[in-house]
Amino acid sequence: MNTERLPKEIAVDLLDRSPYSTVQHAAVLSDKHGPFCWAVNYPTADGMTKHAEQRAIEKANPRRLAGSCLTVAGRRR
Repeated sequence: MNTERLPKEIAVDLLDRSPYSTVQHAAVLSDKHGPFCWAVNYPTADGMTKHAEQRAIEKANPRRLAGSCLTVAGRRR
C-alpha cells in the first residue's frame, strides 16, 4: 500500500478489498505524518458485519488516535 497518497485515494482503492459485493466501505485514519491505519467492512463469525470505521480504530495505535482524521469511502453496487 502506497501511503504517500492522499487518505481519500487510499480509501477509494480499498473498496475493492471488501468481501461484500453490494455495499462496500473503507476507512483510513491519518494524522500530520500521513495515513497510519486502514480497514474495510467484513462479516464476523456470528453473521453480523464489522464496520470499517470500528475496525480501523480497533487496529490503530492508541497514541496516534488523538487529533487524527478518519476518512471513509463507500459505494453501493
